[in-house]
This record gives sequence, structure tokens and C-alpha cells, in this order.
Amino acid sequence: MSKRKREATATEQIDGSKRTNKRAKKNGVEGRGEINEPIRQEATTTKLAFDEASSDSGKDKVALVAARREAKKQRRRAKKEQNEAMALKRLGDGPTELGPQEEGRLEQSSSKARREKTLSKDDIGWNVSEPIGGHLLDLDPIFSGDEQYLLLAYESSICIYSTATSTLVRVLRTRRDHSITGFSLSPNESSRLYVSTNSGLIEEWNWVKGERQGRWDISSQIYGLTAPNPGSSEPSIDVVYTIDKKSTWMITAHRLRRGNEATKTELRTLMKSREALTALKVLDGGKVVVATAGKRLMIGYTKKSVNSSLEELTYIWREVECSDWISSIDVRVESSTSNGTGEISQRSLSRSRSEVTVDIVLGCSKGAIYVYQDLLGKLIRKEKAKNSAPPVAERLHWHRNGIGSVKWSADGNYLISGGLETVMVLWQLDTRQKQCLPHLSAAIESVVVSPSGSSYAIRLANNSAMVLSTTELQPIISISGIQVPVSRPRAVTAPFIPSVDAFLESAPSLLRLPAAISPSNPSHLMLAVPAASASRIEVAPSSNAAYLQTFDVASSSQIKNQALTRTKVTHLNMGPESNVIAEPNVTLLQVSQDGKWLATVDEWMPPRRDVASMAINDASVIEEQTSRMEIYLKFWCWNDDSHVWELVSRMDSPHSTSYRTSQGVGRVLDLASDPSSTGFATFGADGLVRSWRPKFRYRDGIEVRGKDGKVLTSWVCQQATPVRSLEPVTESENVHLAAKLAFSADGSMLVVGYQASPHTLIHMIDTDSGEVRYIRPNLFTGHLTGLAIIDRYLILLSDSLTVWDLVNDQFHFGFALHSYGLSPTKRLAATHLAVDQQNHTFAIAIPEISQASKMTTKLRSQFAVFDPTSPAPLFTATLPHTTTSLLPAPQRKGYYAISSAAEVRILTPKSLVASFSKISADQAKNEKEKQKEQEMLPSSGLHNIFSSSSSGSAGHLSAPGARSERHKNGPSTPNASSSMPADILPAGVADDDDDVPVVRQQQLAEIFDVGPSYALPPIGDLFEQVVGLFVKKSKA
Repeated sequence: MSKRKREATATEQIDGSKRTNKRAKKNGVEGRGEINEPIRQEATTTKLAFDEASSDSGKDKVALVAARREAKKQRRRAKKEQNEAMALKRLGDGPTELGPQEEGRLEQSSSKARREKTLSKDDIGWNVSEPIGGHLLDLDPIFSGDEQYLLLAYESSICIYSTATSTLVRVLRTRRDHSITGFSLSPNESSRLYVSTNSGLIEEWNWVKGERQGRWDISSQIYGLTAPNPGSSEPSIDVVYTIDKKSTWMITAHRLRRGNEATKTELRTLMKSREALTALKVLDGGKVVVATAGKRLMIGYTKKSVNSSLEELTYIWREVECSDWISSIDVRVESSTSNGTGEISQRSLSRSRSEVTVDIVLGCSKGAIYVYQDLLGKLIRKEKAKNSAPPVAERLHWHRNGIGSVKWSADGNYLISGGLETVMVLWQLDTRQKQCLPHLSAAIESVVVSPSGSSYAIRLANNSAMVLSTTELQPIISISGIQVPVSRPRAVTAPFIPSVDAFLESAPSLLRLPAAISPSNPSHLMLAVPAASASRIEVAPSSNAAYLQTFDVASSSQIKNQALTRTKVTHLNMGPESNVIAEPNVTLLQVSQDGKWLATVDEWMPPRRDVASMAINDASVIEEQTSRMEIYLKFWCWNDDSHVWELVSRMDSPHSTSYRTSQGVGRVLDLASDPSSTGFATFGADGLVRSWRPKFRYRDGIEVRGKDGKVLTSWVCQQATPVRSLEPVTESENVHLAAKLAFSADGSMLVVGYQASPHTLIHMIDTDSGEVRYIRPNLFTGHLTGLAIIDRYLILLSDSLTVWDLVNDQFHFGFALHSYGLSPTKRLAATHLAVDQQNHTFAIAIPEISQASKMTTKLRSQFAVFDPTSPAPLFTATLPHTTTSLLPAPQRKGYYAISSAAEVRILTPKSLVASFSKISADQAKNEKEKQKEQEMLPSSGLHNIFSSSSSGSAGHLSAPGARSERHKNGPSTPNASSSMPADILPAGVADDDDDVPVVRQQQLAEIFDVGPSYALPPIGDLFEQVVGLFVKKSKA
């Protein structure tokens, strides 16, 4: 320990272990210390931990430290309170409150926060919204005290949802470069919320008002946080318990204070462990502390109240070792005599009386549940009676996989458990009967019982949460985010359990997400997603995208989720050898220009285990797998009545080949939608570009109609255009990214780009005749990841960005992209191109490696927007996560960026306030005279700003008072122009008054329709933009 730490005053919290050494009793059983390897005694081990400080040199050192501390204390009494707080901050011996200046320095000193969104001087016209959605953290949801709200934790925010409507009420955002590791409501103040981050910060929020009230830095990494109920003691200042780590893992108690009492902040280290701590529960006002570490269960008990000084807080630690790795835990404390009604409970009568009864239930990684009744009392009695038997747990076993969560019911008579089976099980302890709620949408990660016991909050592995009623087991609300596969490093990795699993062969760490925008509703994102985004208890979850998820960006909620392939929900997912059957993977997805048709391509390959016996050697196993690939091109029609996509046509192996390669037989390499008519185009491994069109069904010359009387439609291949045959590519995982299709804006030309070793080729096809009109080699290098046409320019994105002038047939501009040493798979999955045809811009997203810490790096995305006429980017930004999909925002300017963290960011140009030219003196005089005349007119309230003419073209704003004059003569007769949309002016209709501006709905939509309410710019900017539209004189 350094000299500064040894000279700390009594008000400055030092390591609790030193103070415990001085206070350790002669019997050496009370105090904090480090739990070393336990002494194994059959199935149960009891370990009392304490520090040893019995040598003479140790006593001399303690006396020297005490003398120095007293001298330091006298010198510091003369200093001001502010200087004491700053000295405490410099020492770093405990949690110190950060004032406004310190918080400002903290924000400015973080290079990550500065680099997260870097804008150049020319980028002032664009805006990057706050992240929408995100991935739910592996933390239990929290009910508010009145159960009207549910709090969920995301990477850098706490979202508050209404349990009545499932709407998002408020978002509490922490620092963007810090990940949340724990959150807990204050037991003394219902509106107070504590949030911890991995950087060692503890924040205090008023979640009702959305205000951050305090922040403390404890100078160590935090992995968990809880604030226990005061129990039977009187409410006092909150004591927050954390799992943190410096050189070893620790459990620490903090009494946090703000403002003038910041120097009275206390810290006490309760226990240390070499093994990683995985869970922490604190009950009975802090008298009982329960923690788990691997197979070890540790219980700390003290008779002292936490209302006293933390320096006097000491625990006696006892330990029990379980036979399996502990994946979930729940603890309840029951009074020894009363059941809450003044009567003695039957369960208490069956137990020996003790001061506190601690019941613990453990969920383990192999599916077993262990129930310990009155475990603390049994351990205490075992210590007193040397020959007593170790505590024996009641074992419950139904789950065949690891337990995701297990909880006590509110009355303690039931257990609620869930895991990978997507089944919630209710165990009745007295009768040993169980009730199952099957067929949930994904594996159960967390179960929380509401304070009144009337509902359950369940967090699922598909990035969703729901609230169920305890009586009917019916969902009350459902909250769903984007089901992007998330691969994030874990503080503690669960042990590997051997099992027959089809997904252990290959699980890519970074995936390209097929996505599209619904033309009928521009705020709806359509994504092909897997069944689960991440799982704490599953070693290798499937990353095959088998579902179509429709996500509403405006409300930050899921609209619907539909299966596109055979899935585990619709088919039995167990093979004859108890192996999990792999789902097909949707690789391509496109929507027609009218939004009524959907085209998808899905692939399925048998697992290596099933074909290994038929292969001659290891090299031929891949050939056996690919030769049995199933490749389907499916066409879906939107049903307005049932609001689902109905399968209309399925094409088996639409690009089948007669030869076997390591890439499979007839793989579809790309899919494109015709922007001018209903149709799609595909390009496959057979070297053909096929055009697909709908066709009415006929039988014996008569139209075939459905139940609703509509003519049934099927899809056929209208024409096939051959291009140069592709040669086999060695990297199988990159083949579907090695070719691209792109239509021109009017649909008259189709461009095909692909790699035919040793050259890269571009073919331009006339869509009417199906003939190849133009062939150009070597326009790009490497694997082609993006292809588009804007006006006269061809955009190609590969290892470099190239803009080619089609009219002059010459290179326009381009530059090479930095690879950062990434593998081709990661580089291709994180490189994207999107085109905004309406505004004639295109955007790219490329991967970038940043320094996350001194020892680790992080992959993120660089984003840039270009005008094809100029090589200078219109906008550049750095997004904190890799981009999995990049889409243009229809009917508005901008783009949607979907990240690997399941977040959506909207990148839009700001509507700048119109600049006005100088007017002459005469014009200025006339304007002043007109303004005076307008002020003399009678007022009509809000109609002064937003009145509309009842005669004349819609969308015009009449002068103040004009509406009142017209109403004097009665309502006017509507004409043809009054029924037109406000954003359309008929040709030949002139404005009524040149001085009156014409503001269309589209102009207002560009200002307000940029995402949910919490993603809007400041109200001052919105006001200036709206006023600028009404002041500016429109030339439309």
C-alpha cells in the first residue's frame, strides 16, 4: 500500500481489510477477508474467512500507520471542505462524488466519447440521432413500486416502459463509451435509481423526472450492483453493494453522499475472492449477503445494522459447494415465527427457531434445481454440533439444458424456472407438482416476480421482454427489440457442457443482416433475423436468420415477427440422436416497389455429422454437404386482412448447375427489386441473370380465383440472360457477397458485377430485351460488396470506392479503403452501400479498428455520405459499433444504420434556416407598411399562423384575418383543388399572392419525421426550421 493510502484520515475510506485486521477478535472468526481454496468436507464445506496479522512486525506497522494517520488528520482539519473532497479524489481510496467541474473534465478526457461522432466543419448540415432500440443486457428487469412501469437495461441506457400500454416513457442515458453493469431502485426513495458502469462509475438518477442527481467513481471495474431493502431497521441513507474487481474480485458496500456531505461517503470491502463472482444478493437490510462463484455458494451474516458506520460492519462468511456450475440463484428471508398475519407459519414450525431464516434456490448449468431450506441456520447448527450431517438440498430436475433463471414466488410456496427449452415451469413445493407454460418465442434468460406477486416479467433470448399475469399466465405487455445476433465479451464464461449440437461447427462472429424498407410505411424496417440474438446459457446459439421481423423506428417497437423457413416453433427440433436440427438461413431479401410482394432466398446445408460417414476423406465432406444443399427462392404476398406475408410461389434451386463445387449446387448470389414495376432479378452460380414476374393463374383457359374472389397469382421466370460462367471461388463464406445486381432508377437497365478469375466484370443488360449492351472489365478489385446507379454514375464498393461516369465511359473519382488487417469475412460483412435516388446521394459504411483500452481493440464503423458529382464527402461520422445493414430512408433525406448492438441510428440532413438576401430601402419600407396593415387586421388565434384557404389550392397559408372575412359571407363552395393533397399543386394553378409562402407537408415532414420523439433535435432548432419555412418565399 502506498504512503498516501496509509495516511488517509478516518473520514476517507481505505481498504476494509486493514481495519478488520486491527479489530479481529481473538477467536479469529469475525471480519472480512479473502476466501482461499475451501477445505472440502464431503458435499458441504464451511469456511470462515479472515486476515491474519499476528506477527510483531505487523503490530509495529499498524502502530506506525495509526500515528501517521492522526498527524495527518490534525493538519487537514484546517482545510476547506472543497479541498478535502479534491484530496479524496486524488487518493482514489473510495467512491468520490464528481461535481460539475469534475464531470466536465471526465467527459472531455474520454477520447472515446470525442471520437464516437466526429464531424468535420462541412458536416453541420447533418444530424446523427441517438440510438433507437438496442440489445437487452443480462440483467433482471425491475418493476416500479406501484408496478406501473418496467425498467429494462441496455448497453448505455435505462428504458422505462409503461406496463399498461408497453410504450416507451423515458430513456436515461449514461456515457456512451461506458457499458451498464447493474441497476437497482432505492429502497428508501421510490424515484431514486442507482446505475453502475464497467468503468467504475455509480450514478444516481431520479427516473421519474429523468434527472441525474449524482455520480461517484470507485476506481475499479464494477460487474454488479444492488441496493437492499432496509428490512426491519429504520430507513436511512442508502447502502449500495457492488461486485467489483481490481486485482481480485470483491464485494463492497458503499454509503454514497452528495453535495456538502460528499466527504462523508463511506466504503467497506466485505469479502475478496480469487474466483470470479457471478451473482450477488443482499437481504434483511444488509444483514445477509449471498454470492456465487462458479460452483461455490457463499453466505455472509452479521448481527449489526447497516445504519451504523460501515467501519463497524463485519460479516461471518460460510461456504457451500454445489456439484454443478451455478447459473442462477434466488434468495428469500423469512421471519422465524410470523407469516405476515401474526400467525405462525407451518413452514416455520417445521424448522428450528433462529434469528433469520434464509431459503436459497440454485439453478445449475446441467438443468438441475437445488432448494436449500433454512441453509444459514443449518450451517450454524453444524458448526455447534461437530458430528451433525451437512445440509442436504432438495433436487428438482425437469430441464434438459441449463437453467436461465429460477425465482421464488411472492409467498414462497412456488418456484418459477426457465431455460433453453422455451418453457416456463412452475413448481409447487409442498405437492411437488409442476405446471408448464410452453412455446415461448425464445429461451428464457430472466424471470422477475412483481412486488405484489400479481405478474411475472420475463426476458427472452430474442432481445424481448414480456409481462405475464400470475393467474391466467397470459401476456399483458410485450417489448421487443431487433434480434441482431450479438457477440459481446463476458466477464465470466460458463463451462462447456458436451452435447450433440449442430451449431458448434461454425458460428460467424459478424453477420451481414438482410434488410429492406417497407415502401408503404417508411418507418418500418424489415429484417431477416435468427430466433435468438444471444444467450448466456447457450454456448453457440444459432445465427441462421429464419424469421422476418418488422420493426417500427418511430415507436421503437416490434410490429410483428413471422417465420420465413421451417423453424423450431413449427417443427420438432430434435433429431433421433437428441441433436438440435439446424434451421435454414435467409441470405437475401427484397421488397417490390409497391410494397405488396416480398422475395427471399434461404439456404440449408446438412450438418457435417450427418454426411461424414458417406465421405471418403475430410476433403470430400464439404462436397457431400454442398451437394445436398436446399436453396429456395420464395415469393410472398401481403394479406391486408390477416396482416401477414403469404407464400405464393417457391422455386427450388432456381440457379441449379450440373456440376459440383465447394460452393454448392445453384447458389443464388444476389437479388434485386425492379424500382419501376413489380418484378425481381436474381443472379446465380450458373452464370444466368433471371428476371421474375407475376402471372395470373389459369386452368383450362379460366382464371383461378381464391376464397375472396381475387385472381390467384404465381411467379415465373420471364427471361434468362447468360453472362460469362463463374469459376469456383475458394472462400465459400464469401461467395454470396462476390456478385451484385443493381437497377437503374427507371428500371430500363440492370447492372451485374461479379468476379470471374482473374478479372472482375461489369455487364449492363437491357431489361426489355434481355440483351447485354455493355461489358467493362476491371472496374473494381476484390470482392464486390456494393453496386448502384445514380443518374449517369455507376457506384462500386469493394476494396475501394469507385465512381464511374457511364456517359463519358471514364473514371470519375475513387479511393482505396483501409482493410485494418481484417479477414475478408469480417470486412465483407461490415462494408455496406446505400443509395438515395430521390436526393441523388449515396452512403457507405466501412469497418474501423479503434483502441478500446490499453490491451484490447474494438471494431466500429466509419460512415460517409457522397454526392456522386464530387469526391468530397457531404458528411462523415464514426459510429461506435459495426454496421450490419445500411438502408436509405424513403420519402425523406437520410439513411438508417443498423448496428451489431441491435441499435438503429437515423442519419439525416438538417433543414437549415433559409438565408435571406438584402432588400433595398424601398422594399424594406413597403415591407414595414404591409406589416403595419397586417397588425391592424382582427386576430383569429392560431389561424394567424396555420390557416388554410378554402378556395384555391390546398396547402396555401392565408393572410391573418382573411379567414374571418370569408366566414362573414358563410362557408365557401369547395372546388376540385380543395380535395387535393397539401403537398401537390396542380399544373397551371398560380399562387393567390406572391407574398404568401407555400409550405407543403413534405417540408414539415423533413423536419419532424426523423425518428421517435426523444431523437428529435432541440426545440429551439425545430422552431427556427419551421419559422424559416413560413418566412421564406416559396418559388414552387
